[in-house]
Amino acid sequence: LNHAFYSNSMAKMYWNSVDVKPANDNPWFNPDHKMVSEPAGWWGADWNHESEHTQVMVDRILDYWLQEFKFDGYRFDFTKGFGQTAQDPSDPWASSYDQDRIDLLLHMVDGMKSRNTGSIAVFEHLANQDEDAVLADAGILMWSGAGHHNDMKEFMLGYNGQNIYDSGIYSAKGFAFANWMSYMESHDEERQAYEVSQYANNTNTTEEVIDRLKIGAVFNLLFPGPRMIWQFEELAYDESINLNGRTGEKPVHWEYYFDEDRQELWRLMSMIFHLRNEYGLYTITPDYGNIGSSDGISVPRYMKLNDGAGNYVISIANLDPLNSHAVTPNYDVIGDWYQYNGDPSIDGSTITVNNTTDTYLLGPSESMILTNFDIGWTDQCDAPETCCVRSVFTWTSTTGDWNTASNWDLNTIPRPCDIVVIPPTGHVTISEGELGYARDVWIQTGGTLNVLGEIILEDE
Repeated sequence: LNHAFYSNSMAKMYWNSVDVKPANDNPWFNPDHKMVSEPAGWWGADWNHESEHTQVMVDRILDYWLQEFKFDGYRFDFTKGFGQTAQDPSDPWASSYDQDRIDLLLHMVDGMKSRNTGSIAVFEHLANQDEDAVLADAGILMWSGAGHHNDMKEFMLGYNGQNIYDSGIYSAKGFAFANWMSYMESHDEERQAYEVSQYANNTNTTEEVIDRLKIGAVFNLLFPGPRMIWQFEELAYDESINLNGRTGEKPVHWEYYFDEDRQELWRLMSMIFHLRNEYGLYTITPDYGNIGSSDGISVPRYMKLNDGAGNYVISIANLDPLNSHAVTPNYDVIGDWYQYNGDPSIDGSTITVNNTTDTYLLGPSESMILTNFDIGWTDQCDAPETCCVRSVFTWTSTTGDWNTASNWDLNTIPRPCDIVVIPPTGHVTISEGELGYARDVWIQTGGTLNVLGEIILEDE
């Protein structure tokens, strides 16, 4: 809604065919671009957002999609273009504070929210910080852009320590409220898993890539304010954005769901969002520890949250991919602390803290979330009011029965939430009168599953 191609019928209805642009009397479009003097920021014709005709059209479009299709809200692209101020060649991308633009944007958003209670506005604005702060403090969620993406990339690559506070935390941007959407991935930037797999320090296997991505997740996804994960980010999607062209078709890779290492990242992200949803971790201003430091990778990073009711959460990470390092998490209380990092052999296990100054030894590229309470996440699928952590079960025998635990790599029988892989050499039977459970089953070419009894596939 800040630009339309010249083929737009509303542009063509009032058209200057000599100069190939909207006519001076076009009720919706400017004849020439306002605000932005950089031609790379001209995408067709420029809407005139001071025109009452344009304002009515925009209001009707926003209402229609919210009311007809029950959308929650909108992410508006390049909202710096929603202005009528004359171009300033010294500010080619129109980033300077502009009150007229602010007024036009707030008129649009306030009207939308008044007519559609609870609707959400996200702006890709990317203006100077003083203007972004005004919009954020008016309740608009502000898109962080490539800056924080790049900082998180450097944080995970493992060469230099990186300050992720300045680009990641709302208060560092001068916002009064946590309306800074600082993301690791989006449609506009390269995939972090691709960056890490190609360029990270001493990172060669999928397991090592996942460990580096976990380092980013334990911090970024626990920052206050709206969080975002892009498509398949939770499974470490590692195809380049430039595959088949920047907007070209990309492979879906459903098989990533059956990869145990990738499932650890899925679990970790799921547990983080469970923590955010179940506990009021932002009623107290977080202790950002040393995430604003530019110290080298030999200095582990930490950050602390608490809900003001005795529940404490600490994120820790070793940025060094080659060496172990001890971190001092500055525990709030002594006693049992729980460990979570997406690995089912670790999640929910406890350590005993005898002194609040105790250290925690982190292996190379290791990250962890520590809590002084059980977060209520369990792998018992039949427990009421609990969240099931799914595991990947791989058949390790040749021919045998589904319900024999020793035939599976985890030495137990798959449960309703689990993912099952039957390799090419596997020939599995569910015997007559018996039940087999799984969420998904991937039978690789050459493998077989002979169901004489019954298999129940649970859809979460």
